[in-house]
Amino acid sequence: MGLGASVLTKTLTFSAAFSAFGDPIPWLIALAFFFARGFIKTGLGNRIAYQFVSLFGSSSLGLGYSLVFSEALLAPAIPSVSARAGGIFLPLVKSLCVACGSNVGDGTEHKLGSWLMLTCFQTSVISSSMFLTAMAANPLSATLTFNTIQQTIGWTDWAKAAIVPGLISLIVVPFILYLIYPPTVKSSPDAPILAREKLEKMGPMTTNEIIMAGTLFLTV
Repeated sequence: MGLGASVLTKTLTFSAAFSAFGDPIPWLIALAFFFARGFIKTGLGNRIAYQFVSLFGSSSLGLGYSLVFSEALLAPAIPSVSARAGGIFLPLVKSLCVACGSNVGDGTEHKLGSWLMLTCFQTSVISSSMFLTAMAANPLSATLTFNTIQQTIGWTDWAKAAIVPGLISLIVVPFILYLIYPPTVKSSPDAPILAREKLEKMGPMTTNEIIMAGTLFLTV
């Protein structure tokens, strides 16, 4: 409606008002938001996270890394750190902490929860910078770069430049936090058990999950 009013009042010409619709970057972000909704609606995001936890979550540090890398794995397809960290991983992390006897409500948050929440929060910012479609601000940066120096930054260009420093940061940051803000509980044997219970409750991959995974694979 705003664009229509701008054209009708001759504030903008038709070509100026709709020129952005010819830019591939906004359409790339729109497609990524569709993928984000698909991950949440089908439950594929939770399945991936629980799978990582069931394999590597028997220690506190391993649990942290399993959550960090499963979040980073979803980053290219979910262009919102709020949707990933808040919509998918916050409920998951809270349930894992409670299962391990760490709950902010009874003063046991320092057992595991405080470090795990801090780790997931800090590393979600890193994963958001690793891919062009990991955060809505990234395509804006690419557009500003093109407008300023006429240099196009594509999805693969961004990923190739950011993947090495991003992976190093994802490895180093949780370990540094583990040293300076350590959890009092060093092992988390209940976390893989809870993850396996959740996976059993979810059952085998549904048709929608398979379609979602296949569509993402073909798109990438």
